[in-house]
Amino acid sequence: MRYRLAFENKDYSLILEDHAATHASIQTIINNIMWNIFQTGVEIHQPVWYVDKHDGFQPA
Repeated sequence: MRYRLAFENKDYSLILEDHAATHASIQTIINNIMWNIFQTGVEIHQPVWYVDKHDGFQPA
């Protein structure tokens, strides 16, 4: 509801905290991905899976 009010009234100060929190969360995820790549290097793994007659596709 705050987003709708903010856009209708063009008062974006109503959603600044949400925007900042979302930006920080996304940046944390990107930092973790980059850290994992720096630690292990670029790795390519072949996914392991099988098809069960009753349940269908199953990751191993």
